[in-house]
Amino acid sequence: MNDPTNISNMTGLPVVTPLVPPQAVSGRGPGGRFAPGNKISKGNAVAHHAAKYRALLFANTSEDDVKAVWASIITAAKSGESWAAKLFLEYTAGPPRDEELQAKIAELENLLAAHGAA
Repeated sequence: MNDPTNISNMTGLPVVTPLVPPQAVSGRGPGGRFAPGNKISKGNAVAHHAAKYRALLFANTSEDDVKAVWASIITAAKSGESWAAKLFLEYTAGPPRDEELQAKIAELENLLAAHGAA
């Protein structure tokens, strides 16, 4: 009767089992993730708006529009616009990898050390 692991003995009240499982109340599945059809979280509202605008852009942009914009970026890069060159290189060659960045930092540090020693 005096079992310390039984909560009903500690409070003097009987333990009540809920009629609805906790997952149904929280909208979550057994692993803690939101379950399909949950009413609690509708997702990221900003992402929903961004997806809507992206769909509008795709629906109202032709292949010729993309080619024309890309051609103007290439023209600007060739005329010395650094923002256009950066944009062109990021989309064609991709961002610099970590190894390339580390090598460039080491090269610059060596140049700085050589210049400071002279």
